[in-house]
Amino acid sequence: MSTPPPVPLGYTSWNVYIEEQADESPDQSIEARRLIKRNIKLEQIAQEIRQAGGDTSSPSYRPYNIYETPGTFSPAEGHPWLLTPTYP
Repeated sequence: MSTPPPVPLGYTSWNVYIEEQADESPDQSIEARRLIKRNIKLEQIAQEIRQAGGDTSSPSYRPYNIYETPGTFSPAEGHPWLLTPTYP
């Protein structure tokens, strides 16, 4: 299994970073905070692990490795993991 990407500069851990990002949101409802936290965990941490730096022979590499918010479904094409990114 691949290790998580480095913690963003200025933070001691991913948890500290995630909590601060949720705290900065103008919407402090439980649902909004959960969405922010989930997006960070899946888009900035898990997506990096699933991409395995492009090494398709890595045990952590997953073909469906591109996260798209809100990611409310199990990993199947487009829900939320994709083979290729979608652009607006």
